[in-house]
Amino acid sequence: MGVFKVSKLPTIPKTYANQQVIYRVSNGEKDRYGKQKTIDTIINNCVFQQETIYTGTGNSREVVANAVLFIYADVSTPLLKFYKNSQGNKIVFDGVDYTIKRIVENRNPMSNDVWNYELEVL
Repeated sequence: MGVFKVSKLPTIPKTYANQQVIYRVSNGEKDRYGKQKTIDTIINNCVFQQETIYTGTGNSREVVANAVLFIYADVSTPLLKFYKNSQGNKIVFDGVDYTIKRIVENRNPMSNDVWNYELEVL
C-alpha cells in the first residue's frame, strides 16, 4: 500500500465564494452626538447562507441565528482573525446589519492553521 500524504485541506473555488460583506467593529470612540464610531472592513469572496437556526424543542424553541457566514483562509480576502470578543460585532450583507452570535474556528488538522470561520449571525 502506498502512503497518501495531504498537507492542505481542499477548499471551495474562489468563483463559488461570490459574496461580499462588511465587518463593522467599534473603534472605542464616540462622535459628537454620542454614537459609537466604527471601522468597516470589506471581506471579499465569502459565502453568506441565509437560514434560520433554532435551539430548544417543541414550543420552547428560539431563533439563535438567521444566517451563517463562511470565510475561507485561501479564498476570502482579507482573512481577519476572529476571537471570542468578536461576538457582538456586526456583519453587513445586502444593506442589512447582523450581529455575530457564535464563532466556529475550523483548523487544518495537519498544520493547525485556520482553514475557515463559520460566523452565525442574528
